[in-house]
Amino acid sequence: MQFIKSKHRIDFEVFGIKSEQISGSLYVDEKHEKEVYETHFKPRARILNKRIGARLPRCLRSRGGRGHYYITGVVAVLKNGLIEWFTCYESCKDRFESYGQDRDIGFLKFVLDLGPSVLEDLCRIPDAFEGKSETQLIDKFIKSGLLKGEFDLEAKVGKEFSGPFDYRKSIDVICHSTEGVWVIEAKKALNYEALGEVVVYASLFAKEHPTDRVMMGIICLELDREILDVCMSLGIVVFKLSGEGFEIYGKTALPTTLSLRAC
Repeated sequence: MQFIKSKHRIDFEVFGIKSEQISGSLYVDEKHEKEVYETHFKPRARILNKRIGARLPRCLRSRGGRGHYYITGVVAVLKNGLIEWFTCYESCKDRFESYGQDRDIGFLKFVLDLGPSVLEDLCRIPDAFEGKSETQLIDKFIKSGLLKGEFDLEAKVGKEFSGPFDYRKSIDVICHSTEGVWVIEAKKALNYEALGEVVVYASLFAKEHPTDRVMMGIICLELDREILDVCMSLGIVVFKLSGEGFEIYGKTALPTTLSLRAC
C-alpha cells in the first residue's frame, strides 16, 4: 500500500482488528469484528450489494451469512469516509488471478499497476443491472407493489446464540400484509436450497408467532419444473421475474402478472 501511495498518491489506512489471548494462542476478537461490520459495512449494504453482486452477510460471514464475521484481511475502498467496495470472493473471483493467488494482495498489485481509474470502475454501479442479483430481485419485487404491507429484510428467526453473538437464521423478506405474514426467500434459480430454506424459516417463524397466518413464497429468475410442482403441492407461491413483470405460480388471490413501475 505504501508503494501505491508513492506511485499514485492514493492514501491508505490500516484499521486494526482487536485480538485476544485464549489458552496461549492469539485469536481475532469476533466481538470487535461484528462491531466493525455493524458500524462500517452494514449501513452501506444496499450500495455494496449492487456493486459486489451478492448480499453483504454472505460475503463477510460464514454459514451463508449467519455465522462468524470475517473482516480481518479485507481491503476496502473508501470515499469521504464511506466504504464503496471491498475484497471478498464474490468481488474478486477471476478478476485479479494474474496478480497473485491471494485475492487481497492480487487486488493491491492490480491497483499498483493500473492506478486510480480502476477504483472508479469498481465503485460504479452498472446502469442496466437487470435484476441479476438476489438483492436486485428483491428490490424489484418490493417496488412492483405485488404485495401490500410492511416489509422487513434479513429478519432473524430461531434461537441459536453463542454468548454475545447472534447466529439465528435470516429470512430474506417478510411482508406483513392484511391477509397474513409472507415468509419469502429469493434465489436466482428455483432450487432445493430455496425450497428447503423457505419451509424451515416459515416453520420457525410460525412457532414464534403462533397467532399469525404464515404464507410461503419464493422469488426467482429461473424455474425448475419438478421443484415448482413440489412448491405448489406444499402451498408455496413462486414469483418468477419475466420481462418487466412477475409470473405467479400457486394458489393466491393475487393477479397472475403485474408490470413493474419504472424506478
